[in-house]
Amino acid sequence: MTAHQKKVDNAFADTDPDFDLGTIGPHHKLILNKYSVVRPQFVLHTVLFEPQSSPLNESDLRAAHEVLCTLRGDYFVIFNCGVEAGASVGHKHMQILPHSTPDKFKFFPDADTPDRSPLTVGTSDLGFTDTDGNICATPDVPFQHAFLAIPRGADASLLLQIYYCIASSLRLDLQTPHNMIMTDRWMMVIPRRQARVGIMAANASAMVGMVWVTSEQQYEAWTARDPMAWLSTFGKPANTS
Repeated sequence: MTAHQKKVDNAFADTDPDFDLGTIGPHHKLILNKYSVVRPQFVLHTVLFEPQSSPLNESDLRAAHEVLCTLRGDYFVIFNCGVEAGASVGHKHMQILPHSTPDKFKFFPDADTPDRSPLTVGTSDLGFTDTDGNICATPDVPFQHAFLAIPRGADASLLLQIYYCIASSLRLDLQTPHNMIMTDRWMMVIPRRQARVGIMAANASAMVGMVWVTSEQQYEAWTARDPMAWLSTFGKPANTS
């Protein structure tokens, strides 16, 4: 718990009925985010309290995937695992946000870059591979990350295997702070070491290029140098060997 994290107990108990969109499966509820930075923005939280610092499980990924499929648009899911990963509420939840159109903004896994570097850990044990046959990382991104294509028709069990496999490729203990970002095409995991640097803060969206600021001072801080250089201080330095 820090000054930047809200009280964990019953964080979503007072949801306004007008913001309540119903349950997703037996363990999750979907609500509109009252404090959205883009619209529409959704929060998918566990019905019963679970700590935000615990990794995703099959039920979480099933609910997230169902929401993505139901929205039938270009949306993505983020998960901030722990305070150092950018979580401000200690009750386990994910956020679902609309993705900008490709002509305005493109996540680096979506970029048409043929020089993506395959990592050494393959996915033959999962029964599928991505386009290159390996988990991938983008060479010019200075912090550790890895992503893998999601096959069409993937179920929650396979999504969980993808999550574990990406973490394994990064030698990441999923009990430690990290971000997960998922679209209907790929999943990415990013190890984290801190959520704040001075007046700047970074959650999962920031780590893939969508930085949110609340003041002119924060904007000036982010743009005082290359924002990507700042992001490397929130994550863990990429291996350059």
